[in-house]
Amino acid sequence: MAQIVAADVDIYPVLWGVWTSAIYRANHAVARDVAKEIIARAQGGPDQEACLVGHITGGFTDLMAGELAPARGHYVEAVDLYETRSAEASLVDRYPIDLGAVAYAYSAWCCWLLGQPDKAVQFIRQVQAVVDRSHHRFTTLRALYWTAVLHQFRGEWAIVRAQSDRLIALAEDLSYAMGMAVGRILRGAALTIIESDEVGMREMRTGLAAYLATGARVEQPYYLTLLAEVMRTRGLVEEGLAILDEARDRVQETGERYFEAEIHRTRGALLLARRDAHIMEATASYQRAIEIARMQGARSLELRASAGLARPWRDQGKCAEARDLLAPIYGWFTEGFDTPVLKEAKTLLDELA
Repeated sequence: MAQIVAADVDIYPVLWGVWTSAIYRANHAVARDVAKEIIARAQGGPDQEACLVGHITGGFTDLMAGELAPARGHYVEAVDLYETRSAEASLVDRYPIDLGAVAYAYSAWCCWLLGQPDKAVQFIRQVQAVVDRSHHRFTTLRALYWTAVLHQFRGEWAIVRAQSDRLIALAEDLSYAMGMAVGRILRGAALTIIESDEVGMREMRTGLAAYLATGARVEQPYYLTLLAEVMRTRGLVEEGLAILDEARDRVQETGERYFEAEIHRTRGALLLARRDAHIMEATASYQRAIEIARMQGARSLELRASAGLARPWRDQGKCAEARDLLAPIYGWFTEGFDTPVLKEAKTLLDELA
């Protein structure tokens, strides 16, 4: 009996490896099946480690699919499980990363998407607390990445620049090609936004090419949409639209939908930036972004898309329609009022009053 139990316990690091391999290649259908197997094995059992792994894997597959409320539910359970066993030995001898950091990080991402920007920061600080305790270098590297992405979500580009600089340095030290690549994508975006020059754009392209060269495909729609948004700031409208077509194709191919609303919002912004601005087509893109965000419960993305559409409506003299669109979603928020997105929405609402 003891041998059977030991073998059963040892299956979870193996399943974690199978799951991460599927995620790496954005094979989310396989990843979901593996997560379901882990959860099924763990159900009703006393093994907290198994339950923790199940909720982390299940939560991430839901998050990538844009199923934000179920994802958040998984991570609530994962954080609770991790904190109840926090006095025990770390699991980094059985897994390549501290599972607690994973649970806190994706709790942060879920919270931001669901419209809780400040709570998201609280969770990302917990990731740093885990790193400070464990001194595990790969967990540290991933923490830098998760933090940079969260602050990109929040529009805090100076923090993105600082975190991505540290990420690249550590990835180089660890000879971790994927870490170097995503660091360059994020640093390139920050450089372009902050300094408005071509250096950042080139770094983004180099980083994305290096990322794909590793064989990784997960989060490709996010990186492509970010590149298109940065292209918009440089006036590269047609190039940006072509990149968004690629992002849309990757969504259809992989089912990775958590950033899908942003593809349509960014498309709307690029269409408006054309010299012969396509107002009706841009409006349809913004409305599609709002529809997707509402369906997913992605309040932060709904606010972005609503503000994006309210601006051209204001410029067309449709101030009442713009206010009626933007005011309800802005009024829903109870935190994050110091973030750029909410501050810009408040300024716009004041103009529409």
